[in-house]
Amino acid sequence: MAIDNISFSAGTAATLLTIPNGKSYAITTIITCNTAAIDPDNPNAADSSFDLHLVTATEMTAASNVVANAISNNNRVINNLPLRAGESYSFNNEKLILESGDTIAVLGTSTSLSATVSYLEI
Repeated sequence: MAIDNISFSAGTAATLLTIPNGKSYAITTIITCNTAAIDPDNPNAADSSFDLHLVTATEMTAASNVVANAISNNNRVINNLPLRAGESYSFNNEKLILESGDTIAVLGTSTSLSATVSYLEI
């Protein structure tokens, strides 16, 4: 099993994982974390949210392999999910099989978000 992780910025689509040519990966878990410190005086101060997109190789090719141009409502699987400071969200009930050129992309509302993907080559 392998993992990849990224931090991502507010308003900018980021690539979490792109499947290499000639490979297929089984995605076992995607975890997103709001790494901001909790403020006990204002627990909502560092609230954030994120979108998760599963972009096909065809969509990436049509967008000239620019993830920001490839994400759309058609490939959005999580929409504006809120995360308070210190919280994590685990996307692990669905098992995904991604093929060569498919991409997992994230888009957040703050700079305190990170994402990790766990996968197996099949």
